Amino acid sequence: MRVIPVLWSNNQVNIIGLGRVGTFIRRMMPNARCFVRNDSLVSLSSHPTWICVRMKDLDQVLQQIPTTSKQNLIFLQNGIYQSLLDDYGVLEPTKMLVYFAINKIGDTPVDSLGMSVVTGKHSKMVSQMFASWHLDVKPVSELDFYGLAHEKLIWLAVFGLLGDCFSLTVQDLVTYHRDHIHGLIWELASLVERKFNIHFAGGKNGLVEGLVQYSHSLGAYRATVKEFHYRNGYFLRLGKTPKHEHFLHLYQQAVARKDL
Repeated sequence: MRVIPVLWSNNQVNIIGLGRVGTFIRRMMPNARCFVRNDSLVSLSSHPTWICVRMKDLDQVLQQIPTTSKQNLIFLQNGIYQSLLDDYGVLEPTKMLVYFAINKIGDTPVDSLGMSVVTGKHSKMVSQMFASWHLDVKPVSELDFYGLAHEKLIWLAVFGLLGDCFSLTVQDLVTYHRDHIHGLIWELASLVERKFNIHFAGGKNGLVEGLVQYSHSLGAYRATVKEFHYRNGYFLRLGKTPKHEHFLHLYQQAVARKDL
């Protein structure tokens, strides 16, 4: 039987954001103190705090968190945001990449591949807690996490864009548009490699196969373009690439026609 330290007991934990993941954590820790949009965070305790908001809301949330409450924050955002945490004086953050799927608020997570990872101060405890909830979350180094965060970001950018351009689920994209998937992933991965000297495990072909396998596990999930600034916009700021620009143009045409 796992023993959860007092620091992590139900009534000693905060949750900011009650979307799909935040609501799941609340279900597993029903006595946690919860905060939603427009709630004041002035009274936020220094106990472990799950930050479950979207990337676009992260800046606003960090502005409100008291300095005395910044030492036990656990972040679950997709994207590259360490510089933002540095700006707000967040020391020793715990960061997690979520790969298990929760289709809608209240659903039970589906985790067929066990690809979720965590890094930072509380990575071991987070891994143990999710294991007790029958979900696999592997602790990794900060360096490995940086590369894996780019992998997840590539998946979001590629499958969201192609999902909107072709109006297909991720599984149908894999079935009918494997060449486009391969080309876009290869292009964005090459951009990341050049900019940050990151080398993906298994090379770019291995990256493609891993993200395709993940897509198969999601079944009828329909990815869309979301949080453009932090996803596709991130790669545009790294550099313009032909395939990415081509599909962005098709996406913009679809938006103009109000197909999306």
